[in-house]
Amino acid sequence: MGFPDSVSPFPRVRVESFSLTREIPESGTGCLLLDLRETGLFDSDARDDLRGRNGKDTEVFQYVLSSPTAYAVLERTCDQVQALITCNTRWQLPVRILIGDERGRTRSVVIADMLTDILNARGITAECLHHHLGASS
Repeated sequence: MGFPDSVSPFPRVRVESFSLTREIPESGTGCLLLDLRETGLFDSDARDDLRGRNGKDTEVFQYVLSSPTAYAVLERTCDQVQALITCNTRWQLPVRILIGDERGRTRSVVIADMLTDILNARGITAECLHHHLGASS
């Protein structure tokens, strides 16, 4: 079972951001769940001038990526995705990366978007879905 219409030699990767306090998306065998709450990524809601905005906002995006741990989180996650692709290909399983933070609107959105861009740049077909981007606090 895989995602339809994938022409990549790897299964299509679906990266999903969500709120850990609302609902974890249904997951099955072969998913990677990443909880960003304790990763040291800057939370834009801690700044008055960024509070209430989401990860699609340029200033929030830049603020989260300016965290000292941002690129280490992305690099580590890319390595984990690569390992999951190898394993899931063998078992013909889809590859889903579930990325959560407190509200699912800021850090998880930024990291999910960046991870999707990195994977696509590496030739791995990836798409991104944001479950709680429009949800209110």
